[in-house]
Amino acid sequence: MAAYETAMKGRSAPIGASKIKRGTMRALATSYYGSITFQAMKPSSQTFYRTLIDKFCRETDNDGRPYGDKSAASLQGEHVVKLMAGRAPQPGSANGLRKVLRMLMKHAVEIGLRSDDPTRDVPAIRIKSDGFPSYFPAQN
Repeated sequence: MAAYETAMKGRSAPIGASKIKRGTMRALATSYYGSITFQAMKPSSQTFYRTLIDKFCRETDNDGRPYGDKSAASLQGEHVVKLMAGRAPQPGSANGLRKVLRMLMKHAVEIGLRSDDPTRDVPAIRIKSDGFPSYFPAQN
């Protein structure tokens, strides 16, 4: 029924949307892709974030179960910390995951799937850097 309603509003339903189990991270991602927030992004940003979200949904836990099949309502802050810890050698990747999970959880709150955002108190990983080298050589 939802695909029919979407089509009647002039938008096409995502391919395979009828096979997605309600309440899962994949269902939340699909809902987010149709949101005003996502649609207002530049196409390049949409592609970038969609790639990160889809990659996360395909990744599996220790039991071989894709994260996309897990309940969006049961995600907790400690889960986000553990997911980020698994990417700690690449802090940019860990922070990217935190950012997309935060986007998804904000959307979950907006649509009434959750009452809280479990990513809110999860800090980003600080990236150590020596900064950029000076463009001008040192003057004596």
